Amino acid sequence: MRALRAIAVATASIAILFPSALGRYAEASLARGWYQDHPARIPLQSTPESTDAEAIMEEVNALVDGWEQPLLAAAGWLHIVEHHDRNLDNPGVLPDGQPIPEDYIKDAWYLLDGRGMVTGAVVRMKTLQGGVVQEALFSKGKWSNLTAGEERRSGPFKLRLDFGFSENLSRVMRWSDAVSRRETTIDGSTALVFVIENKTTAGPLTWPEAPVTLETRAYFSADTGQFLLLEVVERHADGVEQPITRVRYLTIERGDPPDDVLRLFRSMSQ
Repeated sequence: MRALRAIAVATASIAILFPSALGRYAEASLARGWYQDHPARIPLQSTPESTDAEAIMEEVNALVDGWEQPLLAAAGWLHIVEHHDRNLDNPGVLPDGQPIPEDYIKDAWYLLDGRGMVTGAVVRMKTLQGGVVQEALFSKGKWSNLTAGEERRSGPFKLRLDFGFSENLSRVMRWSDAVSRRETTIDGSTALVFVIENKTTAGPLTWPEAPVTLETRAYFSADTGQFLLLEVVERHADGVEQPITRVRYLTIERGDPPDDVLRLFRSMSQ
C-alpha cells in the first residue's frame, strides 16, 4: 500500500516538472468542484459489453486517434488546462519543498511542429485559486523547472491526450487482471467506459489491509468520440467504491499564448 501511495505521489511530481512524462494514469484526477455537480460514483453497467482485450485495444486506439488528430495536426501553440483532484492523505512534496496540492490546475502551452511532436512548452501547476505552485519550461531539448532550479535533457515528444490510458492498455496482457468495455450516462448522454482492473491486497485508501480491486476507467462520448475524463477507483469486495483520482480537461484550444507566457518562453529560448 505504501508503494502505491509513493507511485501516485512521485508521478504527480514528475508530470508537473517534466510534462513529457504525461500519461502516467495513476496521477490523473478531477477537481472537487466537479464532484459538487456529479456523483462521486458514476454507475456502470453491471455486465460488461466486452472483455475481449484485443478488440478493446483497437477501439480505444481508434477513439484516441480520432480525438487527437484534429487537435495535434497543425503546427503552432496548443493550450491545455486540466483540473485535478486526488483523494490521498499524503499528497507528497515537490522538489522545492512545497507540498503538492491535493487539488490543482495544470495550465500548459505546447508548441507543436505539425507532426504532433512538442518542441517547446510552458507548464504551470496552480492552486484552485490561481496561485502558481510550480513552473516548468521546455526549449531546445531541455526541461527546466524554474521553481526548483532543476533541469533534464529531453528530445521532442509525442503529446497524448488520454493521460496514458491507451499506452497502459497496450501492456494489459502482461500486468492486468482484466479489461472490459461498459456504458454509462454522463450529463444525459451515453458514454463508453473502458476499464483496466488490478486486484491487490490493499489499495491506497484501505486501512487495514483488505482485498480490493483498483480500476482505471477512461470515459469517451459515444456520440462524438471525445475523451471525457479518466479516474482511478478503489472497489471493495462488498461493492463499495472510493475514487482515488480523477482528471478532466477544462480547456483545449489553439492560438497564441498570452504575452507573459511568450516573454518567458523567448527569454529562456535565446
